[in-house]
Amino acid sequence: MLRRGQKASSLQLRVTLREEGREESDVLLILVSIYCSSHRLHEAFKQEHRIHRRPNIVKLLAYADDDHQPALIMEFVPNGTLHHKLHDSKTTPLTWTQRVAVAFQLASAIAYLHDACSPHVVHAHIKPSNVLLDDDLNCKLCDFGSASVGFSAAVAPGRNDVYSFGVVVLELITGIEAFYPSTGERLAAKAARNAAEMVDPRLLGGEDMGEVGDLMLNFP
Repeated sequence: MLRRGQKASSLQLRVTLREEGREESDVLLILVSIYCSSHRLHEAFKQEHRIHRRPNIVKLLAYADDDHQPALIMEFVPNGTLHHKLHDSKTTPLTWTQRVAVAFQLASAIAYLHDACSPHVVHAHIKPSNVLLDDDLNCKLCDFGSASVGFSAAVAPGRNDVYSFGVVVLELITGIEAFYPSTGERLAAKAARNAAEMVDPRLLGGEDMGEVGDLMLNFP
């Protein structure tokens, strides 16, 4: 698994798969180049492969142990990031039902990392730009470059992941980015004062507005 300070870059590739007895097929993959030793790459693959076999975590398919460019090879997730879907005005807005589904799926992925994965894993970088969306707009958590493993549940360092998840939920509801660069204010602080008036205007008038309004009125 990558650690802080280790560099990585990604490249989208279209490749042709050839398997005996089957037709050739073209697929898109993401090649994530990393800069580490061969042994470290192998250990990274074993660790990441164990984590990445969940429906809502991006799949790790293979690794390339090349002297010049060692890399992890991930599945391609076609609908980009949740950040792009929420904050790019040119995209079709997510419906309330889709936003709720993403929230539940992301919660499931985090719960797996914290509770079911052995050893437990803290992602440490939960945010919309690390949530990919597939063809059906299902959530795929990615980027474990800052993750740490083996924590004790009694210590609960995963609370930062839980807080970050809450901020993602706020972004889903409001359509507002987590941080205001112009003022230095954070979304969570602003929502604590004025949550009921911060619902994403693209959701206004929808059949689920009653549910959205109740949720924001009861925001802590």
